[in-house]
Amino acid sequence: MLFITSFLQASDKKDLLIHFRPFHSASNRLLETRIKQKLEGILKDYNIQFRNEALGVETKDTEENQNYLIIDISYKTNESFPPDIYAQIYHPKNKEIIDAISQEIDFELIEGIELKPEEFEEEERLEEFAKRLEVSLKVNPKREKLTYNIIEHYLNRPVSSGKKEKLIDVDRNKEKKEAYRLLEENQVITASRRQQAIEESPAKVIVIDAKTIEERAYRTLTEVLQDVNGFDFSTFYDSGEYTTDVILRGIGDVGQTQILIMEDGIIQNDIGNGWMRHMQYDISLIDVKRIEIILGPGSALYGANAYAGLINIITKRSKDIYKENSSSKIFSETHIDYGSFQTKLIESFFSYRFSNGLNLRLAGRYMETPGDGGKGRPDPGNYFNNNYEPDKVQINDYGKFGGSEPSVENDRYPGGVRKKIKDGFKTDKENVFIRGAIQKEEFNFGFTIWDLTEGLGSYVPSYEYFTNTDDIPYTKRHNGYFFHIDYGFNVGRKFSSLIKLYTRNTNIHPDTGFVYTYRYQSVETPVINGVQYPPVPDKVKEYHAQSYLSGYQEQFNYDLSNSNHLIWGMQLERVIRAASGDELGGISLGKRQNLRSTIVEKSWDSRGLKSSVAAMFYSTNAAFYIQDEQKFYDNQYGITIGIRRDYDTDYGYVWTARSGLVGNPIKNIYFKLLYGEAFKAPTVFQFYDEVRGNAFLNPQKIKTYETELSY
Repeated sequence: MLFITSFLQASDKKDLLIHFRPFHSASNRLLETRIKQKLEGILKDYNIQFRNEALGVETKDTEENQNYLIIDISYKTNESFPPDIYAQIYHPKNKEIIDAISQEIDFELIEGIELKPEEFEEEERLEEFAKRLEVSLKVNPKREKLTYNIIEHYLNRPVSSGKKEKLIDVDRNKEKKEAYRLLEENQVITASRRQQAIEESPAKVIVIDAKTIEERAYRTLTEVLQDVNGFDFSTFYDSGEYTTDVILRGIGDVGQTQILIMEDGIIQNDIGNGWMRHMQYDISLIDVKRIEIILGPGSALYGANAYAGLINIITKRSKDIYKENSSSKIFSETHIDYGSFQTKLIESFFSYRFSNGLNLRLAGRYMETPGDGGKGRPDPGNYFNNNYEPDKVQINDYGKFGGSEPSVENDRYPGGVRKKIKDGFKTDKENVFIRGAIQKEEFNFGFTIWDLTEGLGSYVPSYEYFTNTDDIPYTKRHNGYFFHIDYGFNVGRKFSSLIKLYTRNTNIHPDTGFVYTYRYQSVETPVINGVQYPPVPDKVKEYHAQSYLSGYQEQFNYDLSNSNHLIWGMQLERVIRAASGDELGGISLGKRQNLRSTIVEKSWDSRGLKSSVAAMFYSTNAAFYIQDEQKFYDNQYGITIGIRRDYDTDYGYVWTARSGLVGNPIKNIYFKLLYGEAFKAPTVFQFYDEVRGNAFLNPQKIKTYETELSY
């Protein structure tokens, strides 16, 4: 203790206490002396004291002298090659590692290459190590904890497991867990299909983690995106058959087909129409680990329709639920909400872990409300208030007269009073969502089942449609499922692979439909050319379309070196899309469609007089992508280049590319220079609609250039 005190008082320079130790090799006093000489020559602004025996620094007696730093240097000698050198910088006052550097030879990279030992100059290796240590000390004057460096240059190196004794009074296991926790909070996977720091990712990325979801009490994805710059909403709730009307960076269309929404990396957009899904209560966030949002093109990694951006909902796995070394087997969480208009919402998450590590998870949500019925809302144009049924109604039950469907006098109340249409519009909802998984280590089988039934809202005006009349449908019902198997494995330290098999269904259920006010509605006493005919019933215009997708993906990751990361992968998908358009089929008039058949007995195209077959469209998509990331200048900068080639039997070949330069030139200052390409595939409606379709459409393309500066 007297040694430490006298050392600290000997000079006004900044103080360093440096300790050497061999790692997986014999002690080498000559090497230690040469490292000392290099450090003394370069670290001239510091008062250095070297120690060769193990340090056992007691900090409690030197509270006033805890501004020095301890540097623990480990070395491993290599036959015919310069040594590997590792250094960890400790701050006794904070009782923690604050930084780490490493310098080692990547023998796997040079395997099979003939190199002469003299090509590796030991003198240059020691000089570079000393300079890197100097940079590490100078760029961190406030002695902040640099978590990424600790992970990269210490915890991910074999030297960390080789140290048994305590250097200072600190719990290393706790230190390691905390460092990994802090690092993971700053990590994303969607930007490059591999885990990396947000600042290093070649994309504009926003992350909403589970803690934020809980603290801000987000219930829907719409509520999340309202807080994200770049997203704008014309309506915050579903209206009509489409989901919430949202645009990103000024880009949008009907149903928003230019944003990909994914669950654990698998696309969840509507298969038949490309619409976004799960924007409202037809999804639960209770088991979500984080939501990663990419603003800008993503087709170079994810293919079609990653046009304006993409949203990846990442669900919790076993390690996210149970604390390390926890003996707990059961985890459960339940939320119950009750609100105005008799709104009820219950969601729950349950997990069970077996002693062999097998984990069962189940999350679900049920939401029900009659809503406000669209009443009491501003309506200066009287679109949903103060409207009456039309004087005449067009019917087709008794054929055509004079070459056209006749119009008959509508029913009235006694005294010739016109029938008033009920004010408002249906806003009722009943949403069911279930998500489950069986996981053990890197194997995961998961499923999602969802069903939503909702009033069509303010989709169309009430003077043309019965938007709020009891016993008359004005409803949409959509449902679907998603089953998937994921398996990841490593081959050595540098190579890994991830395989995904999946199948999905999205369905527009025949309960989806409405009744017109001016045609095909019920009339009790229809009179045609002076002849009274039997009553005609309401005829519901119903929609039905079942679409299916099955796919296979495999991704490979290879670390060519500590500074180079290569990924490549392939994707194969088979798609069956059902049409749901006025001319394409899938729409009926006056008769419920068969869920198990594509035959529409009373098709809308014939105005309910004939049967037809709903068109089904089959396509296959195959894709290959590759991306390389190279870091340089002590990993302060990185450049990423990637390309993807898609082939689809609907629209042919499409190439997309991306590139990015990211850097950290000054402490806490980061920049990104980004280039991206994307394409949007034509939908079935855009291809084949009888009036507006174009079978020769090519994909819509975009190129963007972006810069980002962050602090």
